[in-house]
Amino acid sequence: MKQKDPEIGVFMRKNSIYLALAVIIVLAAWWYTEQSKIDVDYSRSGAAIVPTPTNVLDTAFIGAFNNTRYVNGYKYPQDDSGIEAAISDLGGVPGAVVLPCGVYDIKNEIVVNSLGVSLIGFGHCTRLNIVTAGDAFIVDDSRFLLSDMEITISASSDRAGSVLKISGDQGTVRNVRIAGRGGIKNGKAFTLDGPGANNWTFSDVNFPGGAKWQYLFLLKSTSGTIASTHLTDIRVSNTNTYSGGAGLILDTGVDTVTCVSCEGLTVLAQNSAGG
Repeated sequence: MKQKDPEIGVFMRKNSIYLALAVIIVLAAWWYTEQSKIDVDYSRSGAAIVPTPTNVLDTAFIGAFNNTRYVNGYKYPQDDSGIEAAISDLGGVPGAVVLPCGVYDIKNEIVVNSLGVSLIGFGHCTRLNIVTAGDAFIVDDSRFLLSDMEITISASSDRAGSVLKISGDQGTVRNVRIAGRGGIKNGKAFTLDGPGANNWTFSDVNFPGGAKWQYLFLLKSTSGTIASTHLTDIRVSNTNTYSGGAGLILDTGVDTVTCVSCEGLTVLAQNSAGG
């Protein structure tokens, strides 16, 4: 009987190990890619297209690398409770909460009191329905970002709250469309309240018409000043009305406001605190 060459056996064993490792790496890469996909099924409800995510990204796995949480209706419900839980799970350090295409009912206020929270949608297919009559978001810390989504007022009766009530600094709102509801008082869009609300930037913000607001922007500080507020590409329908007197109100303690390409945004300067 012919004896097998022992060197061939060693060669085969080594290569089997390498092959197994290669297979594991390929499978891990495939799994990561599949988990990173968010597929969307579109179904019609009346005239609107309502997107529903059908595949989820493993938030625990991805979050371990870049501190991102996906509010996709699985781990986090697509409503105010899910958004608030996702913000909490960032662990108090800068990170992103991503809102895939879908409709998110905001029935209770969401408090943002940690540094560097980014709330990012997928464009106008991400819609926040503001149901609460009070403030939707209270931003108490620095470097908040709200980006790439549509916000609609869906309250059933008059509301007095703000979409964003801001006391933290260095925040940004961009690529956002905010639509009021006809037949009710929609309250306020952005309230910058106090000397901490400095260095905010609002860009590419659109307010379609036919809505009653108290105001769209209020800057006010009864102690100290609000400095360096920058508005760019703000588009406001001239069919909106304001019980506060204008879309942009510059009240007590305002220092340095720029408004570039602000279409249809009326301005009122006042000093309600006197002195």
